[in-house]
Amino acid sequence: MIQMIGTDYQLANVEKREKFSMTKKECAKVIQRIVEKEGVLGCVLLSTCNRTELYISSTGKTSLPLIKMFWDIRENLKEEDKAYIVQYEEEEAVRHLYHVCLGLCSQVLGDEQIIGQVGEALQWSRENKGTNQELEVLFRIGMTGAKELKSQIPFFQKNPTLVSKSIQMLKDRGILLQGKKCLVIGNGTMGKLAAVKLLEEGADVTVTVRQYRSGHVEITKGAKIILYGDRMAHLKECSVIVSATQSPNYTITKEEVRKVGGKNPLFFLDLAMPRDIDPKVGELSFAIVYSLDSLEEEVYDEETKKNIFTTKEKAEEIVKKFFTWKEGRDFLPNIEAIMEESKKDFLFRTRKLFSSIENREERQKVQEQAAKAAKKVSGRLLFQLRDKLEPEEFRQCLDALEDVYGK
Repeated sequence: MIQMIGTDYQLANVEKREKFSMTKKECAKVIQRIVEKEGVLGCVLLSTCNRTELYISSTGKTSLPLIKMFWDIRENLKEEDKAYIVQYEEEEAVRHLYHVCLGLCSQVLGDEQIIGQVGEALQWSRENKGTNQELEVLFRIGMTGAKELKSQIPFFQKNPTLVSKSIQMLKDRGILLQGKKCLVIGNGTMGKLAAVKLLEEGADVTVTVRQYRSGHVEITKGAKIILYGDRMAHLKECSVIVSATQSPNYTITKEEVRKVGGKNPLFFLDLAMPRDIDPKVGELSFAIVYSLDSLEEEVYDEETKKNIFTTKEKAEEIVKKFFTWKEGRDFLPNIEAIMEESKKDFLFRTRKLFSSIENREERQKVQEQAAKAAKKVSGRLLFQLRDKLEPEEFRQCLDALEDVYGK
């Protein structure tokens, strides 16, 4: 059984989502604890700035007590926090994951980053021995199907991201970026993307890197570089500060900003989860803080609504593909048995044909090769039927073939 429990920006604001969010190290510990629980075959934990979702593959058809499991691993949660979570099972859980992959559940419709984040979550679970075959296939079908579908739907061609929408929000609020000195704290995926977008707007961009990092550090072309420890000294020269790290602690605090002071306004854009910038920074008269909650809800025109409807319709084909695979697993022993019987039948019916080969070893070798080929052909036909027919129809086909071979 596939189950999901989690929360996202539609259910909880930034402050509430912080309680559910996890760093990669925390995710690893949670994965290891979850898979040890009775009835759990595997799990994948997706934790981004917009959502924290736990996907579980379990034995049998009995639902697991996901809320209790979730509360066991998040000790900071309280009873009232249950109002911010949602649970899905089987088809609903699979459909939700595939809508997430498509960017239909993101703050930015069709978000280009989400498939990569889903893939990273799967890989992280894999590295921590958290996945099983069912989850591997579930996520593979979802990510592959989403990529193919997104290439066919018009509104996905815009390549939107949360970062691009956030930068646009600053512009919409009259914050001019052309020629402005901007500091980007963090050189991960979000940080690099923020640097690129700011450079495209004509900003003078500086990016921080950690001093303890060794080897080559890739920096966005056109951006300057400073050590993370020098960020506050550099703050005096900046107008816009973007922070996008995976740090569990604030990268900017109220006291640090107060000491820097400012004759001109300082605009802070916090793209992290949990938040990088202390919300109290906004209490300072010269500082304005924008978080992910500052992004306005998108209003869709009729053409976009039509595209969303079409995407959801087509997503059902991806959902069906997974369940076709899942239901087909139950038939594998029957398919293998029929393939083996068809191989024996082939050998029996062609025994006279191969008797003309005088060399015994050569005759046996040719027979084995022909029998393998016959088995592959029958297997290919059976698997094609499995993928094309409804489960009940395929079961009838198997029953008929088993009757033929006296099973």
